[in-house]
Amino acid sequence: MAGDGNTSGVTGSPGSGQVALVTGGYDHTIKLWQAHSGVCLRTMQHPDSQVNALEMMPDSQLVAACGYQHIRMYDLGSANPDPVINYDNISKNISRVGFQRQELPKLERQKHRAQKYQSDWEALDIFKKWLKPGPNEYKAKCIVCEITTTSKQISAMASFVTKKDPPHVQNAEVKLTGFLVEHNLAFKTVDHLTELLKSIFPDSKIAQQITLKRTKATAIATAVIGETEKEVLAFKLKRSKFSAISDESTDISTQKSSCIVLRFYDENSKQIVSKFWELSKIFDSSNPDLANEGATGKNLFNALIKSFQDANIPLTNLIGFAADGCSVMMGENNSVSSRLKEHCPGIIIIKCVCHSAHLCASAACKELPRRCEDLAREIYSFFKSSSKRQCQFAEFQEFLNLKPHKMLHPSQTRWLSLVAVVERIPEQWDALKLFFTKTWLSEKLISTEIIFNTK
Repeated sequence: MAGDGNTSGVTGSPGSGQVALVTGGYDHTIKLWQAHSGVCLRTMQHPDSQVNALEMMPDSQLVAACGYQHIRMYDLGSANPDPVINYDNISKNISRVGFQRQELPKLERQKHRAQKYQSDWEALDIFKKWLKPGPNEYKAKCIVCEITTTSKQISAMASFVTKKDPPHVQNAEVKLTGFLVEHNLAFKTVDHLTELLKSIFPDSKIAQQITLKRTKATAIATAVIGETEKEVLAFKLKRSKFSAISDESTDISTQKSSCIVLRFYDENSKQIVSKFWELSKIFDSSNPDLANEGATGKNLFNALIKSFQDANIPLTNLIGFAADGCSVMMGENNSVSSRLKEHCPGIIIIKCVCHSAHLCASAACKELPRRCEDLAREIYSFFKSSSKRQCQFAEFQEFLNLKPHKMLHPSQTRWLSLVAVVERIPEQWDALKLFFTKTWLSEKLISTEIIFNTK
């Protein structure tokens, strides 16, 4: 920063990024500079004499400058280049000036004046690529990250926004983050991974410049990789027909979400693909009205349609919808499917095949003897908590040359495990008969007797 003559004093406001620099001697001016850029923002007049010293009032935009037998007060937030307060005819030459806030009368204290947004900032090199006006005259907004901030914080943001990693370092950090996401690794891992890479590859300039930590990795995954992939997917959906598959979250929390998956024909891969679209929030603790209303067909439908409208995807491209058979999804009236039929004429609605198969299997199993399913549960329960019994049963499997498979437990989701359970029992039937015959004769346990006597 260059002035016009000898500099006789300097002061600054902590955290503001601005320094008022006084050039003394010949031009009688006070200049306000941007600390990190070296740009002169304003020039104010200091008549009568050169400046001996100056000081900025804490928590204020007032600066005091002293000269020969006078003190001048300037308002940095005002466009007026002249002093706003003058103290003249002081009996001696003043070489130092300062503030003692506690000694000022309460009514005379200068109130904090918020800095208004200046359109001239947009012409400066450090601001013009990312700064724009905010929602009011005291706010500014970042074009890059859409963050709204006060004018006082702009300088702090400038050093963050304008600082960029080299392209090859950015590529390395994005690929590392993609690796974590692809393999479902914890973001906390990257805190140690980057340091490990630096120690393994000490001669690599790229590895030494990587500054990736978990916070940055999370931001890259959501704001870079995630948003980019969604934009690519939205571009394809605008030009092709697709179907939507939706299901509600079942975890117990204060937030209710709906997962949306889309199926369409991908021109690039030349096949039908399924892609995750969005985890749409139905309600959370911040919206008690929607929480009281619940995950109704109306709210689920609005969340689904809003996700498409936000990406400017025409609803005419939505030709199919699939979900489970609950009333809010597939009810005749006031459901998601009924609303889709109104907004998308000709849409194909399909209930979840797995849920339909589950209902069929449940109805069929009611006609089977109860002891069949009870036998499967009793056998699993007999082995599950005893490593000793499992080792003893393995001896019978080895004696009969059977595969050392464990017994399975029939769960409530029939289409996932019931077939495997039924197939496992006949496979190990000979070993089971010998094992429970020996166990019943030696231990005489009630559980063993129940299994042994089941025919």
